[in-house]
Amino acid sequence: HTLTGDLTAQNLEMQSGNFWTGGARLHGSLTWVAGNWLTTVGGPGMTVAPDCTIVLVPGNYKYLIGIATNHGALVLTGNTALYLDNGGGHARLVNSGLVESQGNDTFLHGGTGGGVLENRGTFTKSGGNAASTVASGVLFLNTGTVTVQTQTLNLQNGLLSGSFNGE
Repeated sequence: HTLTGDLTAQNLEMQSGNFWTGGARLHGSLTWVAGNWLTTVGGPGMTVAPDCTIVLVPGNYKYLIGIATNHGALVLTGNTALYLDNGGGHARLVNSGLVESQGNDTFLHGGTGGGVLENRGTFTKSGGNAASTVASGVLFLNTGTVTVQTQTLNLQNGLLSGSFNGE
């Protein structure tokens, strides 16, 4: 089944499997433990609304396969890996809200064609005892604000502009 339209949930937890979206707009709170978020090639993708927080917990595979636009908050809570992947190169996370790395988190791409992490909002590295990494298979496009509050942010492939802050 493919989810479309508005989906509002409090304390929803994605444990595994495939979460198909075709223009879905997410509201509320969601914990992403494992599994795949998928959109069709050329499809409308998925939107995280300004009133939505998605928490990605460590362990297990998490794949974004398609296009997602974040206007809310995506929070990676330590040693979490998010794969921008589909094997065809159309995996894209567009952030106009907040992406927060609270640990030694990694953004990866395991298919062909590469993934894209486009920051138009705020990307913050706020915790962890080592670097967070945007791996070489992911193009980091920044026109927003990047703030590193602790340790380092390792950008292995990117077109950088916007604001970069170290604290």
